[in-house]
Amino acid sequence: MSDERIRIIVEVSGGVVQAIHSDSDKIDIDILDYDNMRAAEEDPAAKEEYEYYLGLERELKTPKIKEVTT
Repeated sequence: MSDERIRIIVEVSGGVVQAIHSDSDKIDIDILDYDNMRAAEEDPAAKEEYEYYLGLERELKTPKIKEVTT
């Protein structure tokens, strides 16, 4: 089995993620919460948080990232 880690980006807008489950510990999870992103955009003290969300949003638009729906 590969030692490569799996990257998961969870998009949230207007809701709550209850849990993320996996049968592997070789995953990295980032949460792109658009509600928090909007709040951070309006708060000068949250510039670093806002930049983090912008980076995740840009990453979602790259060919490397695939959308998975259930």
